[in-house]
Amino acid sequence: MKYFNFKRHFLLLAVAIIVLGCLSLLPLYDDALFASGVNGALHALTLVASLQVSETVFRKSMFVAIAAGLSILTLYIGIISLVALSILPDAQRLPAVIAIGALCGAITYGSLVRIFWVRGIRSRVILGLAAVCAGATLIGYVLKLRFDLPGMWWLAAIWWLAFSLCLRFFSVPSLPKTAQ
Repeated sequence: MKYFNFKRHFLLLAVAIIVLGCLSLLPLYDDALFASGVNGALHALTLVASLQVSETVFRKSMFVAIAAGLSILTLYIGIISLVALSILPDAQRLPAVIAIGALCGAITYGSLVRIFWVRGIRSRVILGLAAVCAGATLIGYVLKLRFDLPGMWWLAAIWWLAFSLCLRFFSVPSLPKTAQ
């Protein structure tokens, strides 16, 4: 069974990235708690809007709310990681914290997608998805440092794209093998 219309999802994701870029210009987006919640909710909204199965508005709303909460939880995991890894120099600590946050965010969010929509995704697939998200986010962070790019909002967009591409790859059922 196909769970999401991925053409619609990636179109909505492009719109969400533009919205995220515009929101990053607002002073309110400087509040990390607000930014984390918005980041989680925006991606969740793109998934909910691309569902191909009929679900209640309550269930869809719960998914978006929980996704926003998990995104905020990931912010706190990052803060705890900053403190826990304070012995490391910043050049090593900050990429480690970003990787930990991207991993934890992808594991919790991937598990949420599994619980709500795609029950067939295995745990090891979610771990692989998390590794891809962490790698993509780290590459984005290195590019940010290398080219002195402003802001951090687009790291969320990179994470979204990595997560969605992996979800697209793993949630679409494979074709049955035919007898030869």
